[in-house]
Amino acid sequence: MDLCVGCELDSQKYKHPLWIPAPSENLKGCIISRDPTSDFIDPLNGYKAGKGNLQFDAPPKWLCQRIQYFMGNDLSSTDMNKIHKFLDNQCYWTHFHKCPTSKKDKKYPRFSFPNGKTCADRWFNHEFLKYNLKHKIIILLGRDLQSYFKNMESRHLLQDNTVIYLPHPSRANCGNGWSWKKNKLPEDRNQKEIENKIFRLLSFIEE
Repeated sequence: MDLCVGCELDSQKYKHPLWIPAPSENLKGCIISRDPTSDFIDPLNGYKAGKGNLQFDAPPKWLCQRIQYFMGNDLSSTDMNKIHKFLDNQCYWTHFHKCPTSKKDKKYPRFSFPNGKTCADRWFNHEFLKYNLKHKIIILLGRDLQSYFKNMESRHLLQDNTVIYLPHPSRANCGNGWSWKKNKLPEDRNQKEIENKIFRLLSFIEE
């Protein structure tokens, strides 16, 4: 099914929509990041089924790294093994904005929230139904995803008790406020919120 047909963003210049194929078995959750940049196209073309997602230098891998750093966990700890297994083998990875984006190459659109909403409105109903995502663990990365899914028009896609909102794991997102910056006061509201979301995620994926 090609839900891009007729979309104002549709172009024959590049292949889209872009996402990682879902695991064929034992799908427990979904991670949704903002947009795939054009730099991601070549690694995606080299993807071979069964090798997992974390081989990519991309959001699932970055999220694993951010959680490890933020919580001070050892890479081989039980908690990190759970998160790694979940993101790598049990999680469908997709994007809010389905088309590849670029800030420099005019062949690709730049990211904007309205463009992302155009993609999401066309594709998310299909994806959530196809993979029964409403009843899976959903990790939403960044403010754009948070804004979209808190809108009344898209709330029906989520089952609130299994949704985890986390900052986008980009290296650029480690400043003040709602981010992965670690050296905050223990009582910092944003830090405590992120810690609680990580503990909640771990409670969902416990075997």
